[in-house]
Amino acid sequence: MKIVRLFFFCAPLLFSAGCVEPEIIDDVNIIVGAGFDKIEEDRFIGTYLVQDYLPDQSIQNITYISESTLRRSVLSDAQKQSSEPLVTGGIRIVVFEEKFAENGIIDFIDAFQRDATVGSRIFLTTSSGSAQELLKGEYGSRGNGNYLYNLLSHNINDRDIPESNLHLFLHDFYQEGKDVYLPQLHQKSKKQIEISGMTIFKDDSAVDFIEKDDMFYFKLLVDKYSSGYFNVDLSKDNEASVHSISSKHHFKIDDNDPDKLTIHINVTGIVKEFTGDKLTKQIVKEIEKAVNDKIEKECTKLVQRFQEKDTDPIGIGKYYRTQTRGFDLKKFKDNYANIDISIAADVTIEETGVID
Repeated sequence: MKIVRLFFFCAPLLFSAGCVEPEIIDDVNIIVGAGFDKIEEDRFIGTYLVQDYLPDQSIQNITYISESTLRRSVLSDAQKQSSEPLVTGGIRIVVFEEKFAENGIIDFIDAFQRDATVGSRIFLTTSSGSAQELLKGEYGSRGNGNYLYNLLSHNINDRDIPESNLHLFLHDFYQEGKDVYLPQLHQKSKKQIEISGMTIFKDDSAVDFIEKDDMFYFKLLVDKYSSGYFNVDLSKDNEASVHSISSKHHFKIDDNDPDKLTIHINVTGIVKEFTGDKLTKQIVKEIEKAVNDKIEKECTKLVQRFQEKDTDPIGIGKYYRTQTRGFDLKKFKDNYANIDISIAADVTIEETGVID
């Protein structure tokens, strides 16, 4: 049974084309999660999560912890604690503690990129507290690795987390004109985790944090919605909930002034809930305007914040590079804070059920 349950973790170990030596599943400990915490200026702790499938079909979470000054030695030190070799072919999530992330993470991410057994779709995150303590929790019967992976996956597909994984992080990091970002996890208790916001990086160092209340607007700016929801306050103390939101955005440089840029955001959705008595056509228009105004206001605040902090997670520099002959990245960065960026939202309610 153990072989069947772990097969999907170990396909890279069994079938990789020649560059990776195959391992017998029952003779290895497969790492499903890793975490890194800073303890001193030049020392850190590495934590490796393994899920052990027991005969009664339950899962035991096991962590191996080592301390080091060198990223290359932390895993080899952890090997000394394991009765079987620790292998990375099943890793699903890597967590960087917030203080650790402030000092740069690309060297550690690069190590996973160069490991032929590690998939490019693994999730990278930061944590508001200890990454070690987060990985050592007990989050349900399916194992911590599965829990954390599924938590991020469904919030990317159906909620406010922009699409993010190892491949996308490295793609954005190595291109000109865009800064990277990662979701942040917060351990509310030993049995509960929440996504608390987004960590914004400058180069590979964490420099800013977007609270969870602003994540809807952040995703509108950096990604697109295929599903989502938004609650809006209306007049006469009424509220409406707009569901099944889809969105897209595009940039437009002013033809007469290259220092003026408009970000157009198109949003469509349906009204699922309304606290008033009757949902009339007039109220539908009020909902559209309320959502429209809120998007423009909050997205503008985020853009101005990014300019003040000299970060560009939206990829405005990337867009200018594609539109400007002889693009000079240094000149753009020097002028970034002076670009007049405006938000133009267009919200359409496509379905409301019965309208009176």
